[in-house]
Amino acid sequence: MHWRIEPVEEVQRHRCDVCGREHESVHGYVYRHDVAFAVYHSTLDDHDGKPVLHIAVSLGDWSEEAGGSLRYRVGMRVWTDGDEVNLSVESPVESPWEDSSALGRMLPRDEALAHPELPDLFGMTEVVIRHDRRIGSLLNLPKL
Repeated sequence: MHWRIEPVEEVQRHRCDVCGREHESVHGYVYRHDVAFAVYHSTLDDHDGKPVLHIAVSLGDWSEEAGGSLRYRVGMRVWTDGDEVNLSVESPVESPWEDSSALGRMLPRDEALAHPELPDLFGMTEVVIRHDRRIGSLLNLPKL
């Protein structure tokens, strides 16, 4: 599959409600064969001293006339073990993101796991993690 990402340079800083530490969130766009395919948002959670990334990927119809009702979101938890990247689908209550009128409804975990596009979603998410330098550095991944 031919993926291309377009990270948005803006980095947002947030203060954690749990620990009070500052953390960053980033987002960007994904194209499949140069056609708009997804939007991603990610943030890092390092409460336990081991970095865990939360990422929400919005997929669906990206034509100008389409709205959030024609899109859906999947939340994932991402962590590393050495150079290995691990992904797990999150339930909406585990994700820092919610339903969005523009980006779509956050799918429940069981619905996301049964979705026919899940293999593409996992592959695309790994490309995002490894090629958006901001995310890779948050997870301490080696530069590609």
